[in-house]
Amino acid sequence: MRKISEVFRQRHELKRSYREIARSLNISTSTITDYLSRGRMAGIAWPLPEGLTEQQLYDMLFLPVKASSVKRPRPDWEQI
Repeated sequence: MRKISEVFRQRHELKRSYREIARSLNISTSTITDYLSRGRMAGIAWPLPEGLTEQQLYDMLFLPVKASSVKRPRPDWEQI
């Protein structure tokens, strides 16, 4: 079971240290560091949006961002 939202809650709401969170959730401090740094890069803020599931949160942190829908023009190989 993933505990990502609980990591965010304990860190931001309860102001717990990484070691305290690790001990309470039985996960490593490096996992906590990874979750929180990925959250910062993804722009995730506390409180988490209402109705956000663990799977959606996981997807936001770990799945690659899809390429932009703006297509670059293809090179004109005849001219090159």
